[in-house]
Amino acid sequence: LHYPVYLRYAPAGCSTKQLLHYGMNAQS
Repeated sequence: LHYPVYLRYAPAGCSTKQLLHYGMNAQS
């Protein structure tokens, strides 16, 4: 997962678990 990329797109209030969820969905 590319954390900097997802952090850039994700809202500032997103938790790590939500970020991982979005990242996995994007790669699927």
